[in-house]
Amino acid sequence: MNVRYTEPLLKEAFQQLVLNNPDSSGPIPDFKMEHPVMAIIEKADGEKSFASCGIDVEEDGLLVVLMHLFKVDKAIAAWYFSFSNIQHLKIRDSWLKCSITLKHNGNDGDYKFKIMKFSPKNIPNQKSNLQYITDKLAGRFDVT
Repeated sequence: MNVRYTEPLLKEAFQQLVLNNPDSSGPIPDFKMEHPVMAIIEKADGEKSFASCGIDVEEDGLLVVLMHLFKVDKAIAAWYFSFSNIQHLKIRDSWLKCSITLKHNGNDGDYKFKIMKFSPKNIPNQKSNLQYITDKLAGRFDVT
């Protein structure tokens, strides 16, 4: 099955997730998705995983929106990683993809995200948004 995500669908799914969750508080409801990229979660809290997600960054943290496996317009959950609680961040940049690995306070394992660099037709700003996210992360952390 070929699932085609688009920037408007990702933003709409995130907004629906926030609106349908009555006890959403903290930075997640206030987050503006201005530079979203689609990624694959390879590792979540130290355990192997394989799920699609949207990633965006702002001044104080990183937002990860976990997408439904078969529905492009449905988000399952949203995770917010505050920069003040990230212990370790590693960005591995190659020709075709970028891998971001982070360790967050309060979690036992690492989170690893794989982001393709090319910009497909349905997500035309993938490459420029990825560059913005990696520049923002590199500016906040001593990236290894």
